[in-house]
Amino acid sequence: MNFLKPKHSIGNLIVGLGFILFHSCAPLSVKTPPPVFDQVLGQEKISVIVTSLEEQTERVQTLFGSGSLTVTDEGSETEANILIAGLKDPLRIKIEITHPWGRPLFDTLIQNSKIIIISYPEKRVYRGAMDGVALSRFFPVSLTPDLVWSLFRGYPTLRKYDRAISLKAHTVTFLDREGAVVQRLELYKRDALPRSLSFPGQGVEAVYSDYEEQDGIFYAETIKLDDPDHDATLELDLKQMVFNEPIPEAVFEQKILPGFQEMPLKGAKKK
Repeated sequence: MNFLKPKHSIGNLIVGLGFILFHSCAPLSVKTPPPVFDQVLGQEKISVIVTSLEEQTERVQTLFGSGSLTVTDEGSETEANILIAGLKDPLRIKIEITHPWGRPLFDTLIQNSKIIIISYPEKRVYRGAMDGVALSRFFPVSLTPDLVWSLFRGYPTLRKYDRAISLKAHTVTFLDREGAVVQRLELYKRDALPRSLSFPGQGVEAVYSDYEEQDGIFYAETIKLDDPDHDATLELDLKQMVFNEPIPEAVFEQKILPGFQEMPLKGAKKK
């Protein structure tokens, strides 16, 4: 069973989103494209690219938004609506997923490496570690906390690495101390914004497209996670995003209804 195949109240998140959107309407501006990179990147250009990514990472401390989620799992495609709220440090992400016609499905809370999933169709509450294998019951793409943040932030977050090199145009490869590839960044030729960040060790590639800008914050409106080893993709289309506004504490609360069964996330097999 994936997360859309077989929440109740989503009022806190909806009210919080409405409050934040009402108090923050940032105009979009146009970014001047940097020079096009047609050759293997030198260390100076690599340094500029890495610095830009790190600056973007530091620009966002909170996020609040809405959109749609499409999951393809072994040839079967399903869609849902999604509301998200996130705090980067300490990491807290609230995710509420409903059918397109409004039926509540899942209320998920990620706190650092821990996760709680309220499954309304099953009337169960799953608790456990943020582990891609355990989460496969709900999300067919292998997920980690940093990848989830990057997904909803709409911009890649670099993992720790030892050194960065360029082996071909528009691409930066990040290596660990042993020389193994940690991640590989590909840039758009026209403006050098991140096109994709892949993790060979995890078997997942995140692709970013349709960029927008809010007060110097760049984010992709469409983010696709591709996990070819599991024949699965997850695509997020962001309709509305707000950054760095205070998030009411009530947004992160979860209401567990009477009669819901507590279950460990570990061992929750995919059906």
